[in-house]
Amino acid sequence: MKTNSTFHLLAAVLFTAMNLPAQVPNGGFENWTAGNPDNWTANNIATIAAPITQATPSYSGTYALKGDVVSSVAGNISAFLSSTDMSGNGFAVTQAYPTFSFYYKLHLDITAVVTVAVVMNDASGNPVGSGGQDYYGTVSSFTLANIPITYFGSNPVECIIYFAVGDTGTSTTPAVGNYFIIDALTLSTASGVKELTMANMHASVFPNPSSANTVVSLENALNGKAELLVYDSKGSVAKKLSKQMMNTKTFEWEFSVADLPNGIYAVRVVCGEKQWLTRIVKE
Repeated sequence: MKTNSTFHLLAAVLFTAMNLPAQVPNGGFENWTAGNPDNWTANNIATIAAPITQATPSYSGTYALKGDVVSSVAGNISAFLSSTDMSGNGFAVTQAYPTFSFYYKLHLDITAVVTVAVVMNDASGNPVGSGGQDYYGTVSSFTLANIPITYFGSNPVECIIYFAVGDTGTSTTPAVGNYFIIDALTLSTASGVKELTMANMHASVFPNPSSANTVVSLENALNGKAELLVYDSKGSVAKKLSKQMMNTKTFEWEFSVADLPNGIYAVRVVCGEKQWLTRIVKE
């Protein structure tokens, strides 16, 4: 495992002072219906491919969940799992939980990666907190992962978690046989996560709406590698770009949204310990 350079998060923090955790619906993956985990959206395709399956042995309870890269008539299909219903709605939360935790195993080749992300939304569906990390290599026994959630807004009421297998090489889909196994997902009330202030995070976007190119303008830019992520309504990464930022009062990042379906997207830029967030409308 290495700290998420793709999700550009702060260094991973292991929290030792744990209060009562929040229940992630079916976070132990004990309940399944027709081959799919209850309370989750999996990219299984009936009679064609099932990249998401039950797994044993588990860390706790009877079952864990396995996300695999499988072969189908349409080519390789890589596991994708989201804690949403079929309409893209996440599950309810009652506070700003600072840590997302789970246990995992991995079997990944040299270019494969498992991306994990958590997004907190307010009552209007606006992202107010997020965290994420990439995982690599082989981990043969269940290992605890703690992902810090950084808040740039307030009053979260909805949480979306997702797991996906990707490829960092030239292939768009990893080879068959790459997989992750996860179990015992929780949101904790551990203390110690530093919130980023809105003063460091102001961003604007123009034109908005846009059907072609758009520009994100970032205040108080840093000098270093930055990454830009565009999230769709399910919390999935629809676009991911990297760029060298300059240490200036304002930094403008132009990119195309022409390849995205029409809709509303959250945009997150991270460089070092600063984050910027805005929203774009593709029409």
